[in-house]
Amino acid sequence: MKQLFSLRRSLLDSRGATLVFVALLLVVLLGVAALVVDIGYAAVVRNELQNAADAAALAGARQLGANYEPLSMADQQAYVCDRATVTAPVIAVAGQNEAANASISVLGGDIVIGKWNATTRGPITEDLNQPDAVQVTVRRDSEINGPVSTFFARVLGINTYDAGATATAALTGTMKVDPGELIPVGLSKDWVGSTPTFCGQPIKFNPSNAASGCAGWNTYTRWPANTAYLRDTILEGWLSGTFTSPGAEWPVDFVFYGNTPGATLLTAFENLFNYMKTRDTDEDPDTWSVYVPVYDNGTGCSNPTGTLPIVGFAAAKITSISGPPDHLINAVVVCDLVEPTSRGGGNDYGVKGSIPGLVR
Repeated sequence: MKQLFSLRRSLLDSRGATLVFVALLLVVLLGVAALVVDIGYAAVVRNELQNAADAAALAGARQLGANYEPLSMADQQAYVCDRATVTAPVIAVAGQNEAANASISVLGGDIVIGKWNATTRGPITEDLNQPDAVQVTVRRDSEINGPVSTFFARVLGINTYDAGATATAALTGTMKVDPGELIPVGLSKDWVGSTPTFCGQPIKFNPSNAASGCAGWNTYTRWPANTAYLRDTILEGWLSGTFTSPGAEWPVDFVFYGNTPGATLLTAFENLFNYMKTRDTDEDPDTWSVYVPVYDNGTGCSNPTGTLPIVGFAAAKITSISGPPDHLINAVVVCDLVEPTSRGGGNDYGVKGSIPGLVR
């Protein structure tokens, strides 16, 4: 009989211990549920905020590009942004998004208009003088849109939390040049370089060497390249209206003419220059504004020849043609130029597209 009572007492004690263990386990399970559900939901909210920031930044940068589109080259380089024209679409587009079932508002201080540095790729600072980027931070906190409510984390005393996301969209190097804009001459990537030190620098397209600007003649995609085709079909045909330089989209390969062209080729180019300088859109009757393909021959400033990859496009303003014995095409590289309705995403050699992309 004593053994039965002892067994019964032992079972009751075990049952009490089990109840305590189950109670503790429930607390642990609720904590795990809080981690799984609330952390998972936090990731969803973070994605929603990022989508809103991305869309808002793109809207602001696209408005920035649209502001540049109707401006002349000179006006673009003197452009000072009216902040309100860019912040308005940012706020409007952000308001079309939701995060954690709440509509999104953006504070003016969370919108930064400035210049994108493709080398450092860091946050931009406010600069309304020729800006090319818009940075937007979207938040849910006590200051704007309210903090995000939790679910099971309330058991742990966490009722709300702050969340936010930042995006930067910018006008970057143009990927495309329209027909009639590219001249049959290219600049070496080694001369242009990866920093804007080439901006405003004089170049001499012929001969091709380090002092002149590492340039070379090309026949676009036509093979083989020779003086007769350059002179008769391209230059004289352009002048007579039977030829238009093709458009190009990066990446593309062009065919380069490795020999030094003779005086007849320079004469044909001079005739074309004299015709075009009074008919282009740069509002300067003494210069011809053109686009120049930037090539990579892998050998620095050696004379380019054969089929070479085009890695981007630069803008140049041809100022004069030097006759015999120099036979030079004199020009200056132009930077801070936005090509209307052209898409960015290419390498930056001074020409940007007015259609932006996300960069950060």
